[in-house]
Order: sequence, then structure tokens, then C-alpha cells
Amino acid sequence: MLRASGWRISDILNLQYDTCLDKTAQGWYLCGDIMKTQVLNHRVPITEEVAAAVQAVIESIKEQSNEQNNPRKYLFVMLDGKRKGRPPESRQISRSLNRLAKWKSIIDDQGRLFHFKNHAFRHTKGIELINNGMNILHVQKWMAHVSPEMTLHYAKILDTTMRKSWEEATKQGIFRIDVVNKRPVKIALADIENEEVIEWEYIRHNLDAVKMELGYCMKPIKQPCPTQANPCLSCRNFCTTPEFVSQYEAEIREKKAVIERGKALGRQVWVDKNQATLERLEPILEALMEGKIHHQAGKKGREYIGEDRSSHAK
Repeated sequence: MLRASGWRISDILNLQYDTCLDKTAQGWYLCGDIMKTQVLNHRVPITEEVAAAVQAVIESIKEQSNEQNNPRKYLFVMLDGKRKGRPPESRQISRSLNRLAKWKSIIDDQGRLFHFKNHAFRHTKGIELINNGMNILHVQKWMAHVSPEMTLHYAKILDTTMRKSWEEATKQGIFRIDVVNKRPVKIALADIENEEVIEWEYIRHNLDAVKMELGYCMKPIKQPCPTQANPCLSCRNFCTTPEFVSQYEAEIREKKAVIERGKALGRQVWVDKNQATLERLEPILEALMEGKIHHQAGKKGREYIGEDRSSHAK
């Protein structure tokens, strides 16, 4: 359940057997309260297999429970002893997992006995959701995070993993075509540093990096919004990437439709204001379609590079 839901161990241990499982026309959901961020009646989808396992636990604990040993109807409960009527402690779960690792000789990639940590399941789920293409705002909702910045931690881990894989794949060298001599030229990885890619692990600490409708706000945390406009197309702190192409296409279609309506109704103000926005949107879309990032402040403005990056890494 930790692996399937990505919830904290405390939230799993506080599930109640009569309310933790729900089936809709779309499928099964795990339901419970996320106490750290006070998200009540939180729901995440689970597979048929996980739902079947939960149902088996529900049936078993219901048979054994009564008002004396499980008055709060916990899904996981100690039916006797000092903690009678309460869930087991989280450390009991990790101890059991590590006994399992020793019994089954579960090892890590270095050949050492694997050490389980309850919270690691949450990190694994967050990375999995992002790696499978889920919108980061949807991941934020799934994980019941208060802000997108908390969720970006998983994107940071993913970017680091991807960079290591990329460096491994380019050990033998990477080449560009010299357009003048029309010959391949070997280049160093340090010379490109993931051009046209936001490397989240190197975002400067004083920046917001908040996802918005058409991109990211990279303004300094202590600075008020300099434009007070939406969308912030003219702001040097506004950063957008090719992942937003579809949003820009939709925005441009909408602006063109409003311009046509304005012309038909004789509303010149509509035409002028939307035309001005359209003239900002179209060049940005053109750049995104070429796989480029639009950010007036540039990579140096949002990320640690060169010597700064080396110092940051330390």
C-alpha cells in the first residue's frame, strides 16, 4: 500500500477499514486523511490487485475487531498488548521489512543487504508519476503537497537520474556538425550543459520556480510580481518550455477567435488588446516548436552554471 499510494506511513496506519476503499465507475480508490497537510478524505486510484489485497485485510480485521480491541476501526491495529486498539508503530513496519530483506537476501546495486525506509516508497511513487508523464500539478494533488515546490523535489531527483544516464550514454563522445566545413566536430559535455533544458537540481535557491498556465515564474522569492499581468509574457522572469506548446496553440486560437468577434461587433478595443497579446504569443510558440526555451533571463539567470554550479554541488 505504501508503494501503490505514495502516502506516508502515518497516513496508511491511520486508515479505517470501513472507509478506506471505494469503487466507482472509473475503478478503485484508496481513501483517507493526510494529516501533515490536513487534506481530509483524500483519494488516489489503485489497481484491482491492490484493491483485492486491501479487501482481504478488511475482511480479516473486521472478523477480529470489536469495541474493546478496535473501537476506531483501524485497518491495521494491535488487537492486544500495550498498544491494544491502536495501529502499530511505523518503526515496527520498517523493522519487519528489513527482517524480510535479510531472510530473502534482498540486496542493492552494490551487492549489499538492502535497507528499507518507509518514506522511500513515497519518493519512489513521486518519481514514477513524473517519469510516466503525469502533469506536476496532478502529482502535487496526488501527493497532497501544499505547494508545487514540494513536488519539484521529485522532478529534481528525476533530472539527476536522467543526467547520469545521459553522461553514461555519451562517454565515447558527442558530436556536432560544423556547418562551415560540413564535418562532425567532437565537443565536451561541459560546453553544452543541457542546452534548452531546465535542470531543476541547479535552479537558484532564491527563485520561486512556480508553474503557471503558460510556463514558470522564476522571479526572486522576495520580489513582488513586476508585471501584475496574466499571462506574464513581457516579464524577464517568465520562463516557458516546449512542454507548453499545446497550451500556446490553444491560447493563440482563442485570441484569434476573440479578434474576429471584435471585428464583427465593431469592438476595436477587443481587437487591439488581443492583437497585442497575439503578437507576443506567436514568436514564443515559434521558439517552443523549435525545441527552445523562452526565458529573457536565460540559463545563467535561473540556474547555477560554471563555477557557481561546482560550488552549489559541494
